[in-house]
Amino acid sequence: MDPLELHLEYLQLMQINKMALEMGHSMGMGGMLSDSEIKTLESATGKNFDILFLNGMIAHHEGAIHMAIMVKDSANADVKALGESITKSQAAQILVMKEMLKNL
Repeated sequence: MDPLELHLEYLQLMQINKMALEMGHSMGMGGMLSDSEIKTLESATGKNFDILFLNGMIAHHEGAIHMAIMVKDSANADVKALGESITKSQAAQILVMKEMLKNL
């Protein structure tokens, strides 16, 4: 995926999260693996481990983005800036991980 496509996908992800929050939909504070998922990951090897790990991390990062967007109206400039930084960095990492999954 070229840089322009990555940027567009990032913008789409941010718009989806923004719309969900504005519509009052909870996307869940997910992103944490269940005990069962952790056991499955611990016993996985090779490509299966990579797929499980990347999918788990993508969900984890999506949860972080959801939480970080919540501080967009914070009165504390530092908290707001941190939320924006988390949103940008986690979204970029999600794009990288999705590319990794495509290449497995």
